[in-house]
Amino acid sequence: MPRSKSTLYDIVKRVLETYPNTRDSDKLLIWRVWFETGHIHFNPGAGYFMSLEDFLSANPAESIRRNRQMIQAEFENLKPSDQVQAWRNNIETQKGTHVFREELKETQTA
Repeated sequence: MPRSKSTLYDIVKRVLETYPNTRDSDKLLIWRVWFETGHIHFNPGAGYFMSLEDFLSANPAESIRRNRQMIQAEFENLKPSDQVQAWRNNIETQKGTHVFREELKETQTA
């Protein structure tokens, strides 16, 4: 498949629209984006494969995830299932909220 000249945002949005199961799974989304952009190949005898060169030139997985996050925040119809959305929201609310507190002991002065 030839490589697309669309922006990553456009590619991720198109994949989310075309393949609803990618809305719940970043792994499936990343795989599909890499396939759609020509970085993953299919050989009937060997199955799917990705060369090192393709891997190194593919869009970073984190960039794909961040674009998915922006798109799902913007487009109600592309949001994940309620269960996945609740799980992701729980993870987000836990980030940076753990604070270690140590009780101060009163010291006796002589």
